[in-house]
Amino acid sequence: MSDFDTLDDIQLFLATKLRELDRLETEDDVEAMCSKILQKSSGSFLWARLVMDEFENAPTEEAMDATLGWFSR
Repeated sequence: MSDFDTLDDIQLFLATKLRELDRLETEDDVEAMCSKILQKSSGSFLWARLVMDEFENAPTEEAMDATLGWFSR
């Protein structure tokens, strides 16, 4: 499995979870947040999953951005 395949899988997971959370207003917002997380994940599915777990407690997009800022990679 290539890095490209892994990134596609992470992208799909993130987009699905972000839509389920229903805290982002537009599809562009979902795509932008996915890009931010993907970039910071460096291809780590586990890291992306941990971020999404923390997003469960983030009530707004601003809180999600702040949460993402706490994670270093």
